Parts: sequence; C-alpha cells; structure tokens
Amino acid sequence: MNKKWVTSLIIIAALLAIAVPVAAITYGEPDDGEHPYVGLIAFYDAQEEFIWRCSGSLLSPQLVLTAGHCTAPDGDTVPVLARVYFDEEIIYDPDIDDYTNTWFYDGTPVPNPLWSGLSIPETHDIGVVVLNQPVEGIDEFGQLPTLGVMDEVGSKSDKRQVILTSVGYGQNLPHPDAISFRTRYQAQSFLINLNNPTTAGWNIMASNNPGQWVGSEDYTTGGTCFGDSGGPVFLGGPDSDLIVGITSFGNSGCAGADYSYRVDIQDSLDFLSAFIDTP
Repeated sequence: MNKKWVTSLIIIAALLAIAVPVAAITYGEPDDGEHPYVGLIAFYDAQEEFIWRCSGSLLSPQLVLTAGHCTAPDGDTVPVLARVYFDEEIIYDPDIDDYTNTWFYDGTPVPNPLWSGLSIPETHDIGVVVLNQPVEGIDEFGQLPTLGVMDEVGSKSDKRQVILTSVGYGQNLPHPDAISFRTRYQAQSFLINLNNPTTAGWNIMASNNPGQWVGSEDYTTGGTCFGDSGGPVFLGGPDSDLIVGITSFGNSGCAGADYSYRVDIQDSLDFLSAFIDTP
C-alpha cells in the first residue's frame, strides 16, 4: 500500500503509518487543546475500505487543508472518501483496521491537479478535504499566510531564531507504545533552509533532531514522523495559528531534517483560492 517514490532515501510520512501503527509527533508534547482545528483524516476507497491516514487542519467550517499525496490516487488505490476526526485522541481498532470515535465528518478529498508524485522540489504537495457539512463546536481555524512571508523571515542570518511548530497525529519515536491511540501532538523546530536543491523556494527544510535549543530557552526541538503528513506547520511557537507549510516528506529515520510544502507560495494560494478567500 506504500507509494513508490523517486528515491528510497526520501519517504512520504503518511503512508508508512500504515506499516508502523504508532502514535504522535517525535519528541513533542500533547497539543493540550492549542489547535482544536487540527484533525486526523482517514481515507477510504470506493468500497469504503480504509486505505491510509494523514493529518490536516480546518481553514473554514467545511474545508480541511492537507497534503496532495494524501488525497491523490496511488496506482489503482483511489481515495474517494475522507473521514475527519478532531478529538485529541483517536481510538484505533486493529481488528477492523479502522477508527472508532463517533464524532467525525465525511468529505471529498481533492488533490492539487499538478501533483504527480514526489518530483523534488516542485511536488505541488497540497490538497484539501471538502466536508459534507460544517464542523460544529470549533470556532477557530488555521490562518493562511501572505505571499512570500517565509522568504521574509528566512532572510535572517540566524535561522535558528525562526521557530516553527508542527502539529499532527503521527509517530512518537521516544514512546511508540500506544498502538490503539492516535494522539494530537505538537513540536517546535527551527528553519534550516528555503533555497537548497531540495527546497528551492517550494519546500521548508526544518530541524528534526530532538533536544536542541531553538529560538529561546522556552523550546527544545522535535519534529514530524509517519502519520503527520498533511498536518500544519505554523510560523511561531505553540500559540501560533499561521500555517506556512504542510508536512510532506522526510527520511526513513524521522531525524535530521523534515520538509513541508510551502503554503505562502503562488502555487498553494492559487489552488486554495478555488475553495476559500486567500490573502
């Protein structure tokens, strides 16, 4: 069920969650209600069989932002239904290979039409889930950035001062022991590069090593892992709601660096403009 990528060294985070069913962001902390609009997305095929999962964030009551590779077909496997859960802990039943929380919203997955696989750096790795009905009980949403905001902050000579916060329901490397739960976690990291051959203005390269000092003594670094794909990357600390990236890919050890697809570029804002007002 895993997708075939251009290189074995770069692995899309969401799909390995199927083979490694464990919980939460690496070396992070429970989100503790900071981002109630970040949810777990379970995807299903035309036979309503569960196929894979990702993370995502509400931009409006009926629109969830996620990754293109989460919403796009993988060969003959086509996601036609998405089910989004917003509980802090999502209960997974391995006997039925599915989730059992009763509070969820169904919707239609829509990938960026330019997504055609992992062709670095221009992955066009952005997608949405259009929900069938508005989400109730959540009155705050992720905010879209203005065009090029990361270029502005990325010009700082000390990029460790550029704090990023990732949120998702992926694997927690230090404690991969909660097979029956998917818990919303967050972790802080810092910017490494926007303009090397892998990023080239399309992706954000951020630290994915634990325990490093970042920005101030208030934060130590964590990162993303399998299952966090599609989750938001916020500019700033844990109280930020400004989404500048979408968790996209990293290496097989979930360490060193991770990469998110930029939301503050024309490609992303043009795609989203069909669904929501963009800055």
